[in-house]
Amino acid sequence: FARLGFFVAGVGEETGEGFLAQLSRSRVALILAGAIILRLVIGISRSLASARLRARVTRQTRRLYLHAYAAAPWETKASLSAGQLQQVLVAYPQKVVGHIGALLRYLGNFWSLAALLVVAFRLDSKLSGALLMGVALLTGSIYPIRRWIQGQASRRLRWEQHLSTQVSELMSSSETLATFGVTAPAIQPALSASDRETSLGARVNAVTSSMIPLYSASTYAFLGLGTFL
Repeated sequence: FARLGFFVAGVGEETGEGFLAQLSRSRVALILAGAIILRLVIGISRSLASARLRARVTRQTRRLYLHAYAAAPWETKASLSAGQLQQVLVAYPQKVVGHIGALLRYLGNFWSLAALLVVAFRLDSKLSGALLMGVALLTGSIYPIRRWIQGQASRRLRWEQHLSTQVSELMSSSETLATFGVTAPAIQPALSASDRETSLGARVNAVTSSMIPLYSASTYAFLGLGTFL
């Protein structure tokens, strides 16, 4: 896109390469317009395919769990709290779909990175290799932070289950609580579980979100150092 745009704008015409140097500016402009339309069509098709994939995985996962729950023995059903059951049937499929969406994004980023690495090694293999080693060391250095995030996310999941259990118990005993006028004190455990889950969620989200700009800034620093060298 950049090369086509520069050629249409008249920048770098003398250094045109390949078929671009043999075409008129209007013809290259048509090629650029067609490439933009093609990219738009591919992007929309990708979004539609991703949405269908997520819906299919959610439907199949929930059906699988519901059939497994129906076929499970009574002892297994009784061992599950209401919160755990809600997590398995409602929240867990949504998290699986979220992981699939992240995997698709990583796959697209991987191909972009692979293309950039091919170009980089063609230009300067030694410097590109040194930068790649630096980025690999940077990735390894943040591994402890990733382990901490995983641990905190597990704690958050347990509090989510506890909160779901508290809400289910309130719903099942709402008539009794209202009869004796003790609804206000009965919601305190649910409020405590909600506050704890919210605090853990905010902590995990803050650290997770900060990893992207930290990693990007460090990568740009490596690139800037490499350019300077």
